[in-house]
Amino acid sequence: MLLPRQIEFHLPPPCDRQPLDSGSVHPFFPPDNQPFQALFAAALDAMLIIDDRGYYLDANPAACSLLGLRPQDLMGGTLRDFTTPGFDFDQSWHNWLAQGQICDRVRLIRPDLEVREVEYVAKANFWADCHLLIFRDVTEVKGAPDPVKPLIPNQEISPSPGEPHLTKSQQSEEEYRFQQLTRHLPGVIYQFRLLPDGQSYFPYASDGLRDIYGVAPETVREDGARVFESVHPEDLPRVTQTILESGKQLTPWHCEYRICHPNGKIIWVLAHSTPQAEPEGSITWYGYIRDITELKAREKALEMSESKFRNLIDNLNDMVFIIDTDGTFSYVSPTFESIMGYIDSDLLHHSFAEIVHPEDLQICMEAFERSLQQENIRGLEYRVLHKNGHYYWHSTNVSVLLDHEGQVIACLGIARYIHDQKQAEIAVRESHIRLQLALDTTGTGTWECNMQTQEMVCSNNQWKKFLGYDAEEIIDQEWLWENRVHPEDKSPMYQELEKHIKGETEIYKNEHRVRCKDGSYKWNLAIGKIVEWDEEDNPVRFIGIQSDVTDRKANELALVELTEQLQKAQQVAHLGNWSIDVTTQKLTWSDEVFRILGMNPDQPEPSWTEHLEQFHPDDRAFLQARVMEAQEGIPQNFDIRILRPDGEVRYVNVRAELEFRKNQVVRMFGTTMDITERALAETELDQSRELLRTILDALPQSVVWKDRHSVVLGCNQAFVKAFRGSSPEEFIGKTDEDFSLSPEEATHYKNCDRQVMSSDRPLLKLVETVQNPDGSKNWVETTKIPLHDRTGQVMGIVAIFEDITERIQAEAALRTSEEKLRSLFELCPLGIILNDIQGHFIEANAAASHLTGYTLGELNQLSYWDLTPEEYNEAEAIQLNLLQTTGRYGPYQKQYIHKQGHRVPVELIGLRIQGSDGGQYIWSIIADITERKAAEKALQDSETQTRALLEAIPDMMLRYNRDKVFVDYKCSPQMSPLVPPEEFLGQNLYDVLPDFLAKPTGQLIEETLKTHQMQLFEYELVMPDGVRNYEARFALCGEDVFSIIREITDRKQAEARLQALLKRTQLLNHISTEIRNSLDLDTILQNAVNAIFAELEVDICTFIWYHSDTEPPTLEVVKEQKNPQLASWLGSYPMDNYPQLLEHILPGKMYRLDPVANSSDEPLKAWCQKAGLGTYLILPIHTAGVRMGGLEMGRIASDRSWQDDELELLHSIGTQVAIAIYQAQLYQDSQAKSQELQQAYRELQDTQVQLIQAEKMSSLGQLVAGVAHEINNPVSFIYGNLAHTSDYTDYLLKLIQIYQKFYPNPPEEITEFKEEIELDFLISDFPKIINSMKNGASRIRDIVQSLRTFSRLDESDVKAVDLHENLDSTLMILHNRLKGHGRVPEIHVIKHYGNLPLVECYSSLLNQVFMNLLMNAIEAIEERRNSFPPESLSDYVGCITLTTRVLDKNRVSIEIQDNGIGMNALVQEKLFNPFFTTKAIGKGTGMGLSTSYQIVTENHQGILRFSSTEGVGTEFAIELPLK
Repeated sequence: MLLPRQIEFHLPPPCDRQPLDSGSVHPFFPPDNQPFQALFAAALDAMLIIDDRGYYLDANPAACSLLGLRPQDLMGGTLRDFTTPGFDFDQSWHNWLAQGQICDRVRLIRPDLEVREVEYVAKANFWADCHLLIFRDVTEVKGAPDPVKPLIPNQEISPSPGEPHLTKSQQSEEEYRFQQLTRHLPGVIYQFRLLPDGQSYFPYASDGLRDIYGVAPETVREDGARVFESVHPEDLPRVTQTILESGKQLTPWHCEYRICHPNGKIIWVLAHSTPQAEPEGSITWYGYIRDITELKAREKALEMSESKFRNLIDNLNDMVFIIDTDGTFSYVSPTFESIMGYIDSDLLHHSFAEIVHPEDLQICMEAFERSLQQENIRGLEYRVLHKNGHYYWHSTNVSVLLDHEGQVIACLGIARYIHDQKQAEIAVRESHIRLQLALDTTGTGTWECNMQTQEMVCSNNQWKKFLGYDAEEIIDQEWLWENRVHPEDKSPMYQELEKHIKGETEIYKNEHRVRCKDGSYKWNLAIGKIVEWDEEDNPVRFIGIQSDVTDRKANELALVELTEQLQKAQQVAHLGNWSIDVTTQKLTWSDEVFRILGMNPDQPEPSWTEHLEQFHPDDRAFLQARVMEAQEGIPQNFDIRILRPDGEVRYVNVRAELEFRKNQVVRMFGTTMDITERALAETELDQSRELLRTILDALPQSVVWKDRHSVVLGCNQAFVKAFRGSSPEEFIGKTDEDFSLSPEEATHYKNCDRQVMSSDRPLLKLVETVQNPDGSKNWVETTKIPLHDRTGQVMGIVAIFEDITERIQAEAALRTSEEKLRSLFELCPLGIILNDIQGHFIEANAAASHLTGYTLGELNQLSYWDLTPEEYNEAEAIQLNLLQTTGRYGPYQKQYIHKQGHRVPVELIGLRIQGSDGGQYIWSIIADITERKAAEKALQDSETQTRALLEAIPDMMLRYNRDKVFVDYKCSPQMSPLVPPEEFLGQNLYDVLPDFLAKPTGQLIEETLKTHQMQLFEYELVMPDGVRNYEARFALCGEDVFSIIREITDRKQAEARLQALLKRTQLLNHISTEIRNSLDLDTILQNAVNAIFAELEVDICTFIWYHSDTEPPTLEVVKEQKNPQLASWLGSYPMDNYPQLLEHILPGKMYRLDPVANSSDEPLKAWCQKAGLGTYLILPIHTAGVRMGGLEMGRIASDRSWQDDELELLHSIGTQVAIAIYQAQLYQDSQAKSQELQQAYRELQDTQVQLIQAEKMSSLGQLVAGVAHEINNPVSFIYGNLAHTSDYTDYLLKLIQIYQKFYPNPPEEITEFKEEIELDFLISDFPKIINSMKNGASRIRDIVQSLRTFSRLDESDVKAVDLHENLDSTLMILHNRLKGHGRVPEIHVIKHYGNLPLVECYSSLLNQVFMNLLMNAIEAIEERRNSFPPESLSDYVGCITLTTRVLDKNRVSIEIQDNGIGMNALVQEKLFNPFFTTKAIGKGTGMGLSTSYQIVTENHQGILRFSSTEGVGTEFAIELPLK
């Protein structure tokens, strides 16, 4: 930015200068101004950039170090944050801005309170609206007496052209340091000044000027022409022009241009600077110039490279792309559009992952990561999404692009479309894999036969494997195939081969048996084809496959048996299978599904709608949701309730799987299992768990259970209380560390838990001390028991804690009290004896004396052996040995010799102790077991009786051990075992019983051993006299299982007969339910016809009415259900041609033609044959009225006669239809009467409301008028006298002032009274009291006026009124409810009054409406406010908005809107009903809105409407006509 010596440059006058746009220059150093940034960052002195208000905008590292803050903490602060309290920052700031530059010394206080002494230089407008502040820390030398020298002189850096230049010796140390610093910066830092006469010079330029321009800096300090002479002639005009524009506009200058260096080189430079106008009219630029020659060379080389690159890729058939390191496209070649359909904008700056197939994305991402590691990717194949929405295969090579420093900047890729080739490769590979997989997985072998030489070649080892040979064994050709075929299968095999050779079959296929290596036979399926013929049309080459179908043959034979077993298993397990066609919704059920749903398997499956009715009403929505999920392709497994025809509710489990076709669900299939017993058991289990929780919470001990890692799974309330918690859930998931007082205590508890779980032994009643938070200690008794899962593995631990501090203290006290111990000793019901080691009695309690018959004194003379019979000597020796080795003996039983000579059976247990004298003693506890022995004898007698009872039971009995081996039996006189006892005793049941009986028996034995519950099993056996039914019951008998088997054939037959009866009853109930499901007569008749048609399987069923009042009498068919191939019977038929039919139906007799062909009723026979019926029946029905109807039906088939049970059912149905018809008639009559009563009741209510409201308002109006009159008189008196009172007060106060003026020193008594009454305060406060009284009286007058306006007793006729006055009067009355009080906030009232004309209306009635609506709005706001929690109340402000406007020339609208609680749909439906209210009893009559509705609609012929949203608010709108 150097100008020629003479340039005509005229600075605009000050008034025309444009202020510098602070937004055009960044407040910090520009980001491309790298030299200044480097200088700013490397400076040793603290440097800060500040704005016009003194706030820091930027700071270099030295400033952050000086002030002790990070840059982000420093930004936004000011110098006053660090100066001492005595420093006048504001004054210094204004002086500095006025002078432009200032230097001084100041003390700074850092955030850590360290005081630093600094010199500072401040330069105003260093940049536009930004200022430079430089600090130097002189804390170490602050004692120097010389004044502080500025870091930069307080004048221009360089002199003007007329002044001599400073020598190096005259330069300040600071300027010298600055020059030394800039010498090492690349480029030129300069100060350039342009004078008004066009002269220019460089007050300052760094040494970089010499390198770039070949000019010494000191040569241009007076004239800058030499620098401008170096500018390239082609660039000089542009340089000078941009400088002039920058100086004229005072905007930053930025320019790139060339320099002609004296050494002949052309140098490209980039210059930028900021201009500043000087007071004398010159302009100074502060800027920086840097050499960009290499950058320009690289740009030119890059342009040439890019040109070649683009020419190359534009002519490639492949797609070329560049991907940045973040995975987004930065370039795509034009080929992308022709191959994939994408234009540049579709892909640029988008991630490649967006178009890669999800299954291939992982390999592509891995390849991309490897390429970023400078690995070349070759032949990467993947699928890509084209613009048409389909994926196609591409192959790609990828390499990296590096910058000049060798860093990866992007990846270059070339992609090729290979979809057709890839599809072919995939198809071939998949075909080969499928063939090989099919052969290997199906065990299929391949073979080839030469028909000329009869040589057979097998291509794989499947044939050897089929024959039982190893792969390495060699089979003789003679025995390879033909000679191994079973003799019975050779002839059919040759016949099939002959047919194929003759061309009768395209493919040869034959199944035959083949002898294997071990001599056994297997079934072989051979499929082949002759593929080569010789010239004479003789077969040459015969190839094919073979597979082992032995299992299939066996399966085919077992299929029938398996099907039968499956049906039986479903019946036993109450498990049925079903399917549904999604398109037609046709259901298909197994027999067990019918039984589960309480239906007969002979019945047809219901429709889907009918089937939905079979589920519990509360579960139908749940079922439909599951069906919707299934239709979306989600398999289902859920439990649901069904409602059987007899009303019984049962539980079933439904599992559903899906069949897809073309990605659409076409069929659902699954199973239904009756789980009623399981569901009830689960309910009982839940109740048991709740009971257990109640018991645990009732325990006084603290109980907690944990998992194997000592993590809390649950606890009782005592544990919660002990550890100061609020609920058991608070402790779930915690460990001992969370509520122990110390880590050592937690470690102790965990180790204890670990020991119990690892040893699988409980820790019982461990007594230890624990420390409380207050430092005290308690005694705690702990019991820890391991928990086991169903497999017996330890899964956790349960711990029981009890504070036994009081018990320990009591025990300590007990030990100190010998008297208490003696009392316990004497009162113990068991005998307690103390012997020495020789057996002499030392102590004995009363129970021991009673047991032996000796007193203590007598016992002291005896020995233990004196009471022991001799036959116990050997047993006594054993117990004494046990006492010597373990210190204990017993418990064991013996007899004592009583003093009276008889023997007393006893049980003893003893403990050896060491006395205080060092001797050995034995404490023994003796229990009298006389009664126990008697009970044992009674038990033996009972067992004998039980054995006799078992012998008397006629059932067969068997006993099994845990291994399912027969160990005992008892035969039954009524039935014999299938196998003689000697053949099954000691044998496993699987070796004796048939499989169908052994398997369930074994399972029930296992279930009995597992659950300890009795199991029941019923089965059938085919005996010589027919099929017999048996019942087996299994019960636990010690370690074995006891089974009782009883024949129940007679019971089963009785149940079958009962089931048939039940089925017919259920059918009748079902049909009756269908008929009587409605009270509509047409629906009843149609339901009856439909039910009979479905249940009796007739081809047509109709309902008729007999009309005797016509001539001739007629039968009218009104409802029918029929087979589509029959014509409709609907219509009327004269009865004069059917005398026999009429004879039967008039007295109510059933009439039938069974079959039609054999009937003697020729007219009816001819009609039936014409209608296509084989059998005919009519059942007359006499209703309770005068009408007679009937059910008419028929079947096409003549071989299906009417059965007795069908006729009986029809009679029952006829009765039900007659009852239903009678009920429908009664319902229609009651409906008519009910409507009349409702209309009368509504009219009565309206009349009652009007009477009550009229009386109430009349009384209210009189009361209000009386109150207003009585209040108005005294208030007028008060208000009228207040004016005089105010004047009198002024006079008196003025008189006092005059007295004080002329008598400033009153007597002492007056002075004391003046102080007592606080005369000064009284003088200032008394006028305020008078004004307050005026305001109160005025308020009372307004209220009285509002009451009079509201009542309007004198305006009972229609009059033109101002509705705004009525609204304001109502608001005045409600002011107390609106203004708020205490903590209840004010309700805001917003008025949007329009310009309404006077409206002719009943003013007092409208006031009632306004009062009701406004009261409801206030109460709705209060109700919503009360629904908020206390912390949210501050966010809610109640608001009522009143809006009035003219709708058109004939109507006005008054709208009252609130933001209260709002109303739900149910309340809105009943809002205007008389006596309907949502308020509590005693708080509302329910007549307000009903009355308001009548006033608006009936009295004023207007409209009252509303809209409300629950939780938002309500709006009422009144529309009144203008007259």
